[in-house]
Amino acid sequence: LPPVEAVPWFERAIRLRHAEAINAHAELLLSGNGVPRNPVLAEEHFKMAADLGSNAAYVNMGRLMETRDPRSAQRWYRAAAERGYPPAQRIYGEILLTEGMGLYRNDGLEYLRKAAAAKDAAAAYRLGQLYAAGQYVEHSNEQARIYFGWARDNGHPEAAARLRELGELPLVNASGAIRGSATPSQ
Repeated sequence: LPPVEAVPWFERAIRLRHAEAINAHAELLLSGNGVPRNPVLAEEHFKMAADLGSNAAYVNMGRLMETRDPRSAQRWYRAAAERGYPPAQRIYGEILLTEGMGLYRNDGLEYLRKAAAAKDAAAAYRLGQLYAAGQYVEHSNEQARIYFGWARDNGHPEAAARLRELGELPLVNASGAIRGSATPSQ
């Protein structure tokens, strides 16, 4: 359905207070895709959708706030991360890795791990990068392979190349688990 034809449906969703549809409408308002661009109304709708429980709306509010009010953006990301939303866990985890002169790195790594375990390919890929480089964690090609395997298995476009660089995991690991399904250590 083209965005312009979906507008009546979005208007009905707003009246019915359907969080994900309100968030989708706000995305259209922000981009101007098929509707007149209206960032102010988009922000109102993102807030409404977040209030109604849309995790994606929390992330969208975070993105809106990044340049205007970075602390507010962080609060939006954290709220969605704490609600268990993998994309927010990844974003918030990245923020914590670099904030506060390293005081929150362990928390950042934990959020990335949660997102990766929930099949967020970008989080798994990022953890693979960190382990391969020994950045914020002890260097471990084994852990890097596991996370790059998870990323590949969940569709990350660069993960297979990184696995080839490190040497592929065997099809079945020593414990009998299928490749990419190994559980990384903390």
